[in-house]
Amino acid sequence: MLDDNMMLCLSNGQRIKLRPQMRMLFEVQDLAVASPATVSRCGMVYLTAEQLGWVPYFDTWIQTKFPNEEVLTQMEKEHVRESLIAIVDNAVEKIRTAYSEPVKTDNLQLVKSALNFMEYFYNPEKGFIMADHNGKEVDPKVRRKDLDSIMAFSFTWGVGASLDERSKDFFDNFVRDAFKSAQFPNGHTVFDYYYDLRKTKTWLPWDNLVSKFEFSKEQSFFDMMVPTADTFKTRYCIERLLAIEKGTFLTGATGVGKSVTILNMFQALATVKEDSNEKPLVSVVVNFSAQTQSNRVQ
Repeated sequence: MLDDNMMLCLSNGQRIKLRPQMRMLFEVQDLAVASPATVSRCGMVYLTAEQLGWVPYFDTWIQTKFPNEEVLTQMEKEHVRESLIAIVDNAVEKIRTAYSEPVKTDNLQLVKSALNFMEYFYNPEKGFIMADHNGKEVDPKVRRKDLDSIMAFSFTWGVGASLDERSKDFFDNFVRDAFKSAQFPNGHTVFDYYYDLRKTKTWLPWDNLVSKFEFSKEQSFFDMMVPTADTFKTRYCIERLLAIEKGTFLTGATGVGKSVTILNMFQALATVKEDSNEKPLVSVVVNFSAQTQSNRVQ
C-alpha cells in the first residue's frame, strides 16, 4: 500500500520512503483488488482495449521498425496504414460473429501476427527493393504490387490462420475483395499461394516449393516424413517468424502431424550451408501433459 506519508509498504514487509521529487507509475491489468483509498490517492488513467484499439500499436510499430525511408517511403507507410484501417475492424468483426476459431484469439494479437510477417518481408534482403544492383529504380507499379501483395499475404496468415477450414473458405472471399490490387489467382483459396518476391513477382502454388520425397533405408520409419503443400506452408510461416525471433503457436486436431512437422523443421534448421550467414538453431523440446508442473518447465 502507499499511504499519505509517501511510504511504500510492500507485501514482504519492506518500507520504502519516497522523496518529494520522486514519482511512481504503476501499470496494472485491472482494479479488482484496489481499495477506494488507493484509487483516491493515485491519479488513474484507465484505458480499455476496446477504446484503445490496434491503431496506436501499429503507429508505434511502423515508427520503430521503419524509422526512415530506406525501406518504406512515407507515402508507402501511409498507404499501409490506411489499407489496414479500412479492413482490419471488418475482418475482426466477421471472425467474432460469422467465422469459427478452434482456439480463440485476441484482436490485437491478430494484428500483431500480420505485422510480424510484414516485418520479415518488408526487407531489401528478401527482395523488397527500391532499386536493382545497377541503381535503376524499380517500376512504381511493380513496387506497389510488391507492397500490396506482401500486405495481403501477411494479412491472410496473420489474421486468418487461426480459422477452421470452413471459415477459411469464407475468409478467402474477404481477402480477395480487400486486396484486389494483389491480384490473387483463381482456382484455389488465398491460403494455397505464396508471393514470389525475389524472382517472378507473382503468386505461385505451394506445390512449387515442396521438395521430392527421397526414401532412405537408414532412416527409421517413424522419422520419415513425406512433404506436402500443407506441411510445407506451415513450416514456411514458422521459419519466417523464427528468423525475426517471433514466437509461434501451432495447434490442430490430434494426429495431423504437428509434432512431426516441427521436429523435422528443427532438424533442418540445426544444419546450415557452409556459405550461409545463418546460425544453426539449437532446439529444446519439452512435452506437456496434464501432469506437467511449472518447476519442470523453468
